Amino acid sequence: MVTATILFAACTDEGSEVRLDPKLATTQSLNIKSDSATIVGFVVAAGDGFTEKGVCYNTEPAPTIANTKVIFSGQSTSATFSVKVGGLKYATKYYARAYATGANGTIYGEEVTFSTAPVVPKLTTAAITAVAILPTMVAKL
Repeated sequence: MVTATILFAACTDEGSEVRLDPKLATTQSLNIKSDSATIVGFVVAAGDGFTEKGVCYNTEPAPTIANTKVIFSGQSTSATFSVKVGGLKYATKYYARAYATGANGTIYGEEVTFSTAPVVPKLTTAAITAVAILPTMVAKL
C-alpha cells in the first residue's frame, strides 16, 4: 500500500505592487548633421516613476546632467523617447546617454558616441553679364 501526502501552499495578495528597479537604455543616435543629432532612449523599468527624462551629452566620456542636457518634452505613449540635441559644433565627437530622474536620484543609460558632420563649403557661380578687356591685356595682344 502506498500513502501520498499532498501539501498545499497558498499565496495571498495583500494589495502590494512589485516594482522593478529603475533601468534605462540609450539605444541609438540618428539623423546626425553638422549641428544636431537625435538620441533615442528606452525606459526598461520605471521603478517608482520618473519626474524628468532626457539626454545628456558632452565632448568627454561619461556625460551627466551636470554637463549639457536636453529634457524630453513630448508625450510618453511608449517606453521609447527621442530627443533632438542641437547647437553642436561641426566635425566633433560627442558622447551621449539617456537619463531619468526620480525620487531616488538620477540613472543613466548606456553611452553612445557620434561625430557631427563637417560643414561642406558651397561654391556658386553667377552668369557672365559682361566681358571687359583690361589695358594690360591689350598691350600683350
